[in-house]
Amino acid sequence: MSFSAFLAFPGQGSQHLSMLSDGGISDIALSKEFSYALECCSDLISHDAFKLIEEGPEELINQTSITQPLLVLCSYLHFNKLINSTNVTPTYLAGHSLGEYSALVAANSITIIEALKLVRKRGELMQLAPSGSMSAILGLEQDAIAEICTSVSHGPDSHVQCANLNSPNQTVISGHDDAVAIMLAYASKEIEILGITCVAGNATLENTKKNALKVCSLIGDIQIPIYSGANKPLHYDLVTAAHVHGKSGLDIEGEPLTITTGYK
Repeated sequence: MSFSAFLAFPGQGSQHLSMLSDGGISDIALSKEFSYALECCSDLISHDAFKLIEEGPEELINQTSITQPLLVLCSYLHFNKLINSTNVTPTYLAGHSLGEYSALVAANSITIIEALKLVRKRGELMQLAPSGSMSAILGLEQDAIAEICTSVSHGPDSHVQCANLNSPNQTVISGHDDAVAIMLAYASKEIEILGITCVAGNATLENTKKNALKVCSLIGDIQIPIYSGANKPLHYDLVTAAHVHGKSGLDIEGEPLTITTGYK
């Protein structure tokens, strides 16, 4: 008996050592059917992707231009393992920031090869942004977080803001290291430091966003509805930089089964 599911793909910050073996997808990664994706990823990042994921070094895994194709690759393998080994039928798809690319692949809008090339370029562009950090704050309303961000930001060189509204209980902030540290001290709530070293989702990324828009012309028909930060199903107009930087929050009617392909 098959059943419908809402699949949410993880974004940057979910990466860690041994994602393949810990997730039970080592065999599928090396299989004849899917090894081409692994090989493409290796070529793009100029490293053996399988060895890097399993053995590190972790600093390299956390390098944005490498993290992004590695995570999309793992999400793709997880998705195919799920579809091929269960009776799950995806009804809706979504992704946290980078995860929207994985959702596009799952929706047959772009191929895994196209996605890997896009996120490699996306990561390279993001690395051109000012250095900084991101953290997830749990248990504090977004309006309160935004107010604190405003109060601790001091000009373009010390700025922090809300970047992603992952859920009503979790808001991701992004900004320069000093401003993020002050913000977290004020917040005094449960936090999770994300493995991201640039100011993603921040106003200082405006020039990077414009460059990213130039490389996002491959989006095709979406065969499964994708919910993005725009609070409505996306069709033909998903341009990643416009949606993942500064907008988020799902608004889905009903309570579909949620399966999150996370790695931790």
